[in-house]
Amino acid sequence: MKKLIDVDEFRELLKGKSPIVFGGYSGLGYENPEALRDEVRKTLENLKLRYGDRLIVVSGATSVGIGLVYEIASELGLPTLGVVSDRVNPGDISPFCDNVLLVSDPAGTWEVKTKSGDSYMVEAARKGEMIYFGGGQVAASEILEARDKGIAATVLSSFMPDPEKVRLKAKQQEKS
Repeated sequence: MKKLIDVDEFRELLKGKSPIVFGGYSGLGYENPEALRDEVRKTLENLKLRYGDRLIVVSGATSVGIGLVYEIASELGLPTLGVVSDRVNPGDISPFCDNVLLVSDPAGTWEVKTKSGDSYMVEAARKGEMIYFGGGQVAASEILEARDKGIAATVLSSFMPDPEKVRLKAKQQEKS
């Protein structure tokens, strides 16, 4: 991570850009991370051809799961922006993420919403699009909001979470 930014800087970074929001599973990882890596690389290469210097890659700031998008974007010389709950462990933020907006999350939902309840991910995608490689409740909420606002949201539902991490999370939830 290079820089923590505030909401005004977030909005300034998006001006004149074509933001592509990448979403999906984070802490649950992926059943087939290599297939994800290949598809993300191919997608980013195509987007770079389509958008050129206007492209900025936006995701959830961490390096886990879909966060591998930052490493690939960095390899391709693409600027990156992360938007994440302020509950994040600083050590989990991707070192390949150029700028990070920490969003107040007093309830610990991991949603990244404005005070009025709108998603910063959807705001970022207003002049771009969203591409989700599967995803849980937070992803579903962002996709629905984007579609309600007429923003293109592609969901690649063939990407599944790591079954062992799903099992462990379910076991953990049973105890609480």
